[in-house]
Amino acid sequence: PNMPTILIVDDEQTVLELLSRILVGAMLSVITASDGVEAKQLLESEDVDILLSDVYMPGPSGLDLLAHARGISPGLPVILMSGAVTPELTRDAAKAGAYEILSKPIDHGELLLILARAMRQSERVV
Repeated sequence: PNMPTILIVDDEQTVLELLSRILVGAMLSVITASDGVEAKQLLESEDVDILLSDVYMPGPSGLDLLAHARGISPGLPVILMSGAVTPELTRDAAKAGAYEILSKPIDHGELLLILARAMRQSERVV
């Protein structure tokens, strides 16, 4: 079976490294981008199963990426992360079609559960 590929986008290198380690340890294939521009290119060139993105970054935000991903792959589950999850952000993310929005620091157990659920959903879409 193919390992699902998760694209992780965050402008903080330490967050990218930590999340990569956790997901690779959970037998997932990981590609990373440190900004929205790089992430958009990867979404277009790579076969991504789930997008896990920070919301607030220099350049395109996580919500911009979500809209971009929708254009390429309407069924792609997009999970957003932010250190400042507000009711407004939660509403905007839901309206834009985010699968889930997580507060940083990320709870690793919760993240893995959500990813497993999102993967089951995306398999149904395919």
